[in-house]
Amino acid sequence: MTVVQRPMAVPVEVLTFEGLYRDLHRPLARFVLNSVRDAQDAEDICQEVWTRVDAGLYELREPAAARTWVYRIARHAIVDAVRRRSRRPQSVPLSIEPSAPAAADPAAADPAVAALSRERAALAWQTLATLPTRQRMALYLKEVEDRRYSDIAAVLDCSESAVETLLFRARRNFADRFSAVAENRAER
Repeated sequence: MTVVQRPMAVPVEVLTFEGLYRDLHRPLARFVLNSVRDAQDAEDICQEVWTRVDAGLYELREPAAARTWVYRIARHAIVDAVRRRSRRPQSVPLSIEPSAPAAADPAAADPAVAALSRERAALAWQTLATLPTRQRMALYLKEVEDRRYSDIAAVLDCSESAVETLLFRARRNFADRFSAVAENRAER
């Protein structure tokens, strides 16, 4: 049997906990870590998300919406964690710099260009970390995971027009903050 799917859709055959976990655990972990900026909190949140997924999987009515459903569970868990964290003393946030395979980067052939590329990526991740949570989530889902507005709206529990506004503000804030983050980093 051939499964026809859109990008980012989870095939019906994979709609087991093991299948969802296999397909989504890495991107979900990156999403959570990017949102909370603390490795231990991210690990705890991911564990909570997968526990909820396991408990609620049999109730899922639309298998094609499994990915969005998992991300929505994650968003709620992130919001809860951020609320809990706001009630305790803040720790120094981690710098989030995902590792990309060198072979996929054409700049990797020239070490100077590769170094500049890594530096810009690090600045981009640090700048993303300074955005408010909802803006950071929306921008991450759109620019890193290449999700559609409808998917982002479902994850963030808002309308597509709200996503457009959120992304507009996120991009504007990102642009405003990028140079400040670069200057801060240069001063160190």
